Amino acid sequence: MYSESIRSDFEKMYIDYQPRLLAYVQRFVNDPSTAQDLVQDSFMALWNKQIPFNTEESRRLLFVATRNRCLNYLKHKSIVDRYVVKCQAQAKSGGERLYNYDFSFLEEKHPYLYQELEYQIQQIVDSLPERCREVFILSRFQGLKNREIAERLHISLNTVERHIQRALRIFAEALEHEKSLYMQILILTWLLNQPS
Repeated sequence: MYSESIRSDFEKMYIDYQPRLLAYVQRFVNDPSTAQDLVQDSFMALWNKQIPFNTEESRRLLFVATRNRCLNYLKHKSIVDRYVVKCQAQAKSGGERLYNYDFSFLEEKHPYLYQELEYQIQQIVDSLPERCREVFILSRFQGLKNREIAERLHISLNTVERHIQRALRIFAEALEHEKSLYMQILILTWLLNQPS
């Protein structure tokens, strides 16, 4: 474990650089909570590297790690956004009027649609690897923040984020194989409306 002087160097680095990194990340990410998570994750990654924290090299690594996390976040967001646009374009070309549809999926209003949607989502969730499934359920079904999940499962914030990204990738692959465009849109809409 780290000595008291190393912990002190890390705390000083955190105090000195956290506000700057947060301002930097907020230029990329238009969400304060996500920006905070990305910065925290960068500090955790640096902590886990077990290097001296009072060097120019450690500061450089911190900035590079933060920039890379921003780019990965934006890349993931871009993929999701493109998929939404693609689904919307396909729906318009098919003459569907999705904007008139109530996506609340209340069981009593749309029992068969609700059951089918629930079944499809459960199939995808069941296909997730065990730890990935556990993280995804805590995030999307129980509404826990990434930090809360990390604390509960005793894993790093970075690991939580990787599990969620993996789950979303598996959802995207499953949607590509779904034959019904309508069901693709329903599942995607459900996924985007879940807490993240």
